[in-house]
Amino acid sequence: MSDELKNLQIETNKLLVTLQEKHENLTKTMTDKEAQKTSEMKVLQERIEAEVKRLDMIEKKMQGAPVISTDADQEIEIKKAFGEAIRQKSNGAAIAKLNEFEKKTMYTDVLSDAGALVVPPTYYNHIIKIASEVDKIRKYANVVTLSSGDQLEVPYESAETTANQATEHSTRTEETATKWGKRLLTTGEDYVYYKASSKMLEDPAYPLEGEMTRKVGIAKAVKEGNLFLNGLGVAEPQGLLVGVTQHIAQGEAATLTNGDALVKIAYGIKEQYLATQCVYFTSRNTMQTIVTLKGGDGHYLINRQLLLQGEQPKLMGWPVELCPNMPAIGAGTFPVIFGNVREAYMILDRLGITLIRDIYTSKTTGVVEFLFRWRYTGHTINPEACCKLEIAAS
Repeated sequence: MSDELKNLQIETNKLLVTLQEKHENLTKTMTDKEAQKTSEMKVLQERIEAEVKRLDMIEKKMQGAPVISTDADQEIEIKKAFGEAIRQKSNGAAIAKLNEFEKKTMYTDVLSDAGALVVPPTYYNHIIKIASEVDKIRKYANVVTLSSGDQLEVPYESAETTANQATEHSTRTEETATKWGKRLLTTGEDYVYYKASSKMLEDPAYPLEGEMTRKVGIAKAVKEGNLFLNGLGVAEPQGLLVGVTQHIAQGEAATLTNGDALVKIAYGIKEQYLATQCVYFTSRNTMQTIVTLKGGDGHYLINRQLLLQGEQPKLMGWPVELCPNMPAIGAGTFPVIFGNVREAYMILDRLGITLIRDIYTSKTTGVVEFLFRWRYTGHTINPEACCKLEIAAS
C-alpha cells in the first residue's frame, strides 16, 4: 500500500508540474485567440486544483490520517446511493457509485467482501457520535483512528527520570533515567445484525438509513462500553477497571456510608494528571447511595440543586458520569473510579464499517438482514492517571 501511494504521489507531482508549465505558456503567449485560450486556461486551472486536492489526500493517507470528502453535493449523492443500495432499487448502479467514491477519495482501504459495502462517512460518523454519547468511556478517552492496518505501537514510560543534588566535588551517581516500553494494540472485530421487513424497505418515507445507523450506534456503545471497563484484554479490549491497579480502600465492609474515600481517590493520583477533564465514574445504584452522603460539616457531598435542575452532578468540583457497567457496592468491589481518562485510556478505531445485505437467511419471514462489522480495541496506557475506590471485603 505504501509503495503504491508513493508511486501515485510521484505521478501526480509530474502531472501537476506539466499542467502548471502549460498554464504559464498559455499566459505568456496570449494572441488574437484570447477567448479560446482563456477557456483553455480555465480548464487547466480546474485540473490543477483537482490534482492539488488529490495530492493532499495522498499525503494525508501516507501519514495515516483519515481522508473523508466534505463536498456537500457529493455527500448528498452518496447518501442517495447508499439508500438505493440497501433497498436494492438501482440494479447495482448505486453499489458501483459507492465503490467509485471509496476508490477516488481513499476514505478507507478496508477491503469489502463480495457483496459488502463500506458505510459512507456520513453514516459512519453518525454511528460513532451515538456511541460516544452512550458510552461514557469513549466520551473521555483518547480515541485514535487508523485508516490502514490493524495494529498500533504505543510507547509508554516504565520509569520516570529523577534528579539529585551534589556538592561541588562530590561524585555524581547515576539516577533513574526515563525508560520507555512499547505496547502493541491490535484491533478485534465486532458485529451487529439489523433486521428490516420488506415493507420497511419498500416504503420510501420510512427513514431506514437513519434508524439503522442509530440502532447500530447504540448496540456498539452497549457492547464496547462494558469491555472498556471490564474487558480482560485477551481477544478483547482491556478494561479501565482491569488496567488500573491503584486504589484506596474504605474501612466499612460491603457498604458505603462514609464519603471520605470518595475525596481521597481524587488525591490518589499524581498531581500532573489532575486536570479539568478528570471525572468520576459510577453506576446509578451507587449514585443513589452517594447523593445521601454528607461531609463533616453536615452538607451533602453532591449538590442536590444541580440534580433538581437536570444538570450533571459534581463531586469535589469534578463531573460524575453514570455507567451501567460499573460494579455495584459489595464486598471487594470497585464501584467508583476517578481520574484523567484521556491520559489513562486509549481507544483504537479502525476507520470503516462494512455492511452485508442478506436476503436469504430469513426469506420465508419477509425479513432482510444487515450485518455491520467493524474493528476496534481499547487498552489502559497510563494506569497512574486513575484511582479506584475499593469496598472492604470484611
